[in-house]
Amino acid sequence: MIRTDQYHAMMFLPEDKWSPRYESHFYTIRLRRYHVVRDPSIDWPAIGNSCQYHDGDDKNDDAHCSFLCGGIGSRRKFPAVYYEIEVLRGGNERATSCLRRYSQFDALCRKLDPDGVLGLRKSLPPKTYTLDSWRSNDVIDERMGGLRDFLCHVLSRRECAHNPLIATFLELEEELDGEA
Repeated sequence: MIRTDQYHAMMFLPEDKWSPRYESHFYTIRLRRYHVVRDPSIDWPAIGNSCQYHDGDDKNDDAHCSFLCGGIGSRRKFPAVYYEIEVLRGGNERATSCLRRYSQFDALCRKLDPDGVLGLRKSLPPKTYTLDSWRSNDVIDERMGGLRDFLCHVLSRRECAHNPLIATFLELEEELDGEA
């Protein structure tokens, strides 16, 4: 569980302003890699990160597989592109990473700004509706850049940066639990 005083002490800095020499409550993010998961039973174990793969039911039926990545906007359709978000904290702490897909960024945006008052939707890259768009590295790279810009925009806004949804999305609460 997040202790309010600890989470509010976390401070995001854009990557060009951040340094590992800063104290551990300063952090930045990087989005530099992505993973295309065509078949989760084959591709997911090879990625090997903190997200978990579950079969969904005791029948071990691949049709019921799902990923539990922060619980925000998880989807079950494949193939899927997962963007790797690296969270770097000061104080020479190790970097952590989590995988998120576009639908999870979209869900975060909708939950942070349900009425559209903050205008977060404008900074989120558009949904790609073509079925084969995940096959184009250019499309994926362009979207990854847009998602990085969106996340930096959200984290730079005071009204969003300290929202517990951010801690869940970036898996910051696990890091903070270890400090308690």
